[in-house]
Amino acid sequence: MALVIDAYAMYTKTTAGQQVPATGLTVTCTLHIVKKSDQSLTTTSPTPFEIGEGLYGATYSTSVDLTTYSYLFQFATTDATVQQTKVPGLQADFAASIAKNAAGAVGLTAAEDAAIAAAVGYSQSALLASLASAHGAGQWDSSLKIAVATLVNLAKNQPLSLFKGEDKLIQFTVYQADGITPQDITGWSISFVAHLVKDDGLTVITKTVGAGITLTSPTLGLLTLTLLAADTAGLPPWIYFYRIERTNAGSDTVLSYGDFKLMGK
Repeated sequence: MALVIDAYAMYTKTTAGQQVPATGLTVTCTLHIVKKSDQSLTTTSPTPFEIGEGLYGATYSTSVDLTTYSYLFQFATTDATVQQTKVPGLQADFAASIAKNAAGAVGLTAAEDAAIAAAVGYSQSALLASLASAHGAGQWDSSLKIAVATLVNLAKNQPLSLFKGEDKLIQFTVYQADGITPQDITGWSISFVAHLVKDDGLTVITKTVGAGITLTSPTLGLLTLTLLAADTAGLPPWIYFYRIERTNAGSDTVLSYGDFKLMGK
């Protein structure tokens, strides 16, 4: 049976000082497929489609399961009005996700799932079930579009770029759920991890608090990531994938994630 992988990307633009959905864009999608056993890379170009409210999607079918290959969707547009022209896709494997939810083994803990439900009106498990139903029927309603768009933005999607062998300090601010109020991160354990591709176990850079991460002004949610020339000197130019994550037991949360573009010089 074919495995259907859907990916979604949210585009926004600024109009009259307000961030609003970017609709009617011409969007392309590139799917990077990496074989986990030898890291060989192939690419294909699924046809993207517009869902609405700034949300775009693409679908890929394969008979190979997710344990053999990693799949990284990247959406792109040449429209200069959007805030970010290249956006990594948020993936949903419907068959596997629903099976896991039915068995009670969702990616989030029950408490985290309930917290999302309280914040946006949809739990992860309910949303996946709704997505599977809508996808199968070829239908999307406005409330579902908004719920997906909200979940896409729960963690801050923020691309990074630097030159190979460059020393760089990068500052991040962690906000509360309203996206405005700085979060007090005093005492938090935080890690930065860069992978060859999204959802792959091959780690190329790792930083932790006291070893590359400094809680610069923790009461204001400010942290500083230090990347040394030696961290990237041995890496080939490539678009890697990173995440910054709170790792305290019982409070594990992805704080920021996105493309990590390493350029040659």
